[in-house]
Amino acid sequence: MVNERMNDIYDAISDNKDTFKLEDGKIDEKLNEIETSSLRKRGKNSNVKTKFLFQNKNRKSKTTSQGLSNSNVEYIPFESQLVSHLCPVLNYYTVKAYLSKKVAEKVRLMPNVISCEIAGKLEKPKYKKYNIHTAKATKATTNKFKRDTTSSTYYNINDIKKETGWSSVGVQANASRHLSVLSQYNYNSTLVKSYDDNYYYPTSGGQFIDMYFIDEGISVNHIDFKTYKGKTFERTVSCDMTVEYGELGIMTEEKKRNCDITSSDQFHGTSSASVAAGYKYGVAKRANIHMIATDFYDYDFLVALDYIKTHGKPYKSIINVSRNGIDTFQKNIQNKINEVVNAGFLIFASAGNDGQDACDKTYRNKFVGYDNVIGVASTFNDESSLSGIYTEAYYSNYGECIDFHAPGFVTTADFTGCSRTSSTTCSEFDYVEGTSFASPIVAGLAALIMSEHPNTKYTYKTMRETLINMSIKNIVKKMGSKTTPNRFVNNGKHIVYSSDNKYSGCGTLAGNTQCSNGCCSKDNVCVNPMNDKNGLCQINNGCQSNFGSCDVMMIDPVDAYGISLDTIIKSININHAFINNL
Repeated sequence: MVNERMNDIYDAISDNKDTFKLEDGKIDEKLNEIETSSLRKRGKNSNVKTKFLFQNKNRKSKTTSQGLSNSNVEYIPFESQLVSHLCPVLNYYTVKAYLSKKVAEKVRLMPNVISCEIAGKLEKPKYKKYNIHTAKATKATTNKFKRDTTSSTYYNINDIKKETGWSSVGVQANASRHLSVLSQYNYNSTLVKSYDDNYYYPTSGGQFIDMYFIDEGISVNHIDFKTYKGKTFERTVSCDMTVEYGELGIMTEEKKRNCDITSSDQFHGTSSASVAAGYKYGVAKRANIHMIATDFYDYDFLVALDYIKTHGKPYKSIINVSRNGIDTFQKNIQNKINEVVNAGFLIFASAGNDGQDACDKTYRNKFVGYDNVIGVASTFNDESSLSGIYTEAYYSNYGECIDFHAPGFVTTADFTGCSRTSSTTCSEFDYVEGTSFASPIVAGLAALIMSEHPNTKYTYKTMRETLINMSIKNIVKKMGSKTTPNRFVNNGKHIVYSSDNKYSGCGTLAGNTQCSNGCCSKDNVCVNPMNDKNGLCQINNGCQSNFGSCDVMMIDPVDAYGISLDTIIKSININHAFINNL
């Protein structure tokens, strides 16, 4: 039926060429195709009716004349720029067509046509690139990796294992701040003297998890995209596909290593992949990286999602979309998202950098506003200061559909001054800022969780709940609205260590420090019980018994009438005495 309707649409275009006139009175040159197609359509047998068999570039196995065989019809294979296949969406099918207003009206009246809408174009994401262009030996490029060491360091691997449940612990020393802040709870300078720049993570590191990026492209010739060749955890890092004009591209070995889309560059896509799963700058260092270099039309997005669904592994695949939405809500996009998520894929999206509410249901124009998408806003962190580490970025969008906040200022792989195609592996880095990079950070955390629990089939609902349970609540300041959920992401490690091993407090937020004499209050301060006028050492007031001695306060029970047990006993004794005196 789809092919028949595509023939009807093509005929309508051909029969109404005069409605495609331009301002200069000439027919749109895109219709030149019709002249050559008319010659092809004459067929070999003048007694047989001819129709086109529209070639499906997106699902080539679906292009067949089987089921169309008719002795009175000859089907001629045809690749058209005017009418072409897109992909199925739920229980219907989408095609792309170049129509005039008059032809569009005719198409809407055709049998089995649900709708005929003008294609929308996504806004290109905004972000700030700092252009430092360097590979000099700085903190960001001299990271050291350690694994399950029990040496005399300031951190305790066994405590981390016990707290997180990780099978083994990886430690990236002097990591970029967008990583280190993920593996500790609320950093408080009054409790911890020196901030811990280490990044702690499960060494499974996203292994066997496929991370897909619908973005602008990637070049894999960088140390951050190390594949660990020959190791048991060797991974894939490639550009799997390009999508332009609603069609899948033809991939060569060179394109798989270095791809982009028309009139765009690779930096945005390279950075998104780098912070999600890069060897040096990534959250999930062993996850597979799959770039889908995609143009900015809504139909390109549909085809990209369809490609991932047909080629990806359910419950082992994560999709990151660091893109703005379209001016108006697109039902086709929502339906395709639902289809993909219901098939076992997770989708993460950036909030956008407009400093506005991204969740207005009357004007849903951001991907975070769509159902079944985990939305991420960003905080205003950087490498030189800790002041904005838990403050919402001034540029970040906000709103009730935002699920999490994550760092928006990141260190990422860069190619300035180094050839993407040279035999030398590049190692340059740069700083970049935007919600586009907060989203892949949270996607990377999801990959860590899935890799650590390979037998669990995470859905949108269960992964979202897991990340919420792990997050730090009510810590983000200066949010754009009170309706924005206040959650900062965390990878499961809560202990906050001091890099100089000096603390001014106790408990989890002070390196699991014990109070040698007294109790550890709920605010992580050691209190002398002799001076405890406010009851801070009482369990019911939040005293932390794991890090000091706490008092158990006996609370007098009260009955349904508000009378305490002690009052009742006294009353009984008084009455008893009165009776005895009669």
